[in-house]
Amino acid sequence: MSAKSINLEEFRSLLDEKLVPLKSEISELNSKRSFIDMTNEKYEEVMSMLAE
Repeated sequence: MSAKSINLEEFRSLLDEKLVPLKSEISELNSKRSFIDMTNEKYEEVMSMLAE
């Protein structure tokens, strides 16, 4: 089995290439979570108003 050596810049480039989709997914999940948090907050406000 032969090992291929890469320099630091090649490693960084490869790592960036692999992480871009993950960063995108994390950003999308954060957006969804923000929406869910906002919706939950509004739900709690409505339930509080109804309880009064």
